[in-house]
Amino acid sequence: MSDHTRNGDIVTVYVKTALLHRLRRNGRRRTMRMIAGCVLAALLCVGCAVTTLIVSDGRTLTSERYRFSVTIPENGFERIAVSDTILTLTDRGTGVSMTIRASKDRYAHMEDPPSLEYIARHLFFYVEDKVIESISSVTLAGEAGGVPAVFIRLTGTFEETPLVFFAYVSRYGGYIYDLVLWSPPRHAEESLSLFEALIDGFTFLDGR
Repeated sequence: MSDHTRNGDIVTVYVKTALLHRLRRNGRRRTMRMIAGCVLAALLCVGCAVTTLIVSDGRTLTSERYRFSVTIPENGFERIAVSDTILTLTDRGTGVSMTIRASKDRYAHMEDPPSLEYIARHLFFYVEDKVIESISSVTLAGEAGGVPAVFIRLTGTFEETPLVFFAYVSRYGGYIYDLVLWSPPRHAEESLSLFEALIDGFTFLDGR
């Protein structure tokens, strides 16, 4: 099976898995209402507009709801719309994809909430044969200063496909953000540089 075909399957399954994750985090009744209303349309909506993002120029996107802006590198990635992600970019030729997601920080009310490292380690519960190769504390850019984050690199299989994952996980303004790249092993190092270019163009906006 080609990388092109496999990547389309992986994106679809990734979205379905993300919905299961939301189901566990937000509760079955609330999530099923959301699924009934929009999932089928969203899964079929390839190339549709992502309503949470405003295009301020040809490559810079801003989300007023989630308070960030991101500049998409000029690297040939295609922007597609899939459910439960704010932004998805994919290279259908190599099978490399990048996503930005945000979910309500359900730990925000806790006196001693779980660390970002803990959240990052459990982000990839759907990956089999998982090996965490590295995890470190970093910062992401913010208008009001650097925002704490963690960077994690891991390998594993997803839907019987070997993949390398890179992710930045952060919390900001009542949300937990994950910015994720997944890649076939042979494209991992070259795709990481493209992912870092995306991260360099990402900024949390002030105003909360």
